[in-house]
Amino acid sequence: MLTERQKKAETLARELRAAGANVTSPLPLYDESPLRFRVSAVLAESIVEELRAEGWDPRFVTSEPEFSLDGTTKPSHTFEINLPSSEQQCREIGSRVSWPLAIRNPPRKYWLCANTSGSGRNENSQTKRR
Repeated sequence: MLTERQKKAETLARELRAAGANVTSPLPLYDESPLRFRVSAVLAESIVEELRAEGWDPRFVTSEPEFSLDGTTKPSHTFEINLPSSEQQCREIGSRVSWPLAIRNPPRKYWLCANTSGSGRNENSQTKRR
């Protein structure tokens, strides 16, 4: 049974392949693993722009040559997207430190919580005291 995060990774991987990228992460995606993909330098900018327009945050990892069967090499770039877990994620207001809910006994402060439901996008926000 796939988790919501794994289902989103599979859907995103299918869209990336259709756009001309090569998904290098094993699927189903492991917990806490980012979705990595490689794309030719020619297509990289348009694919990254499209991902950002849809609310994803692809992070550049490296550039390397891509070897083809005809003996030529072309520049390619590797990116990764961190898909959040389906747990609710919180961060302390006014601080740069992020605290996931799994941490035991966090300090009693106000937290800004966003239920991401694994989508990578905030669906609702609320303030609560811990």
